[in-house]
Amino acid sequence: MTHKVNHFKDSTAVAFEEPKRTSFVQLTTKDGVPFGCGGCEIPPHCSNQNHVHDADEIIHVTEGELEFVFPSGTEVLGPRDVIYIPAGEWHQIFNRTDKPAYHTYVFSDPACTDLIIARYNQDK
Repeated sequence: MTHKVNHFKDSTAVAFEEPKRTSFVQLTTKDGVPFGCGGCEIPPHCSNQNHVHDADEIIHVTEGELEFVFPSGTEVLGPRDVIYIPAGEWHQIFNRTDKPAYHTYVFSDPACTDLIIARYNQDK
């Protein structure tokens, strides 16, 4: 296999209304790579749902401040901060500020990004 490029302009935008956020899926199983990845915009005073993945996840905050809530406690991350979330750990991400926040994510299994798209298509 050779390198794989997926430009942001070609990503699949997945806009969830409840709770409000937009995920930009960039690599999935169809890309034939061993990871899934993308990015997410969380508007001010919004969050994603409490959720869990079957794969490890790495999140890199690129803009704003995000609060990560786990059963064991809370972590607040800002720009350039990174967090590792192991498979099976429930978590929820909040933007409690007045500005949008952005983060990228990488899953150890690209099927996780397939599920983001599938869940969005079910909600329509």
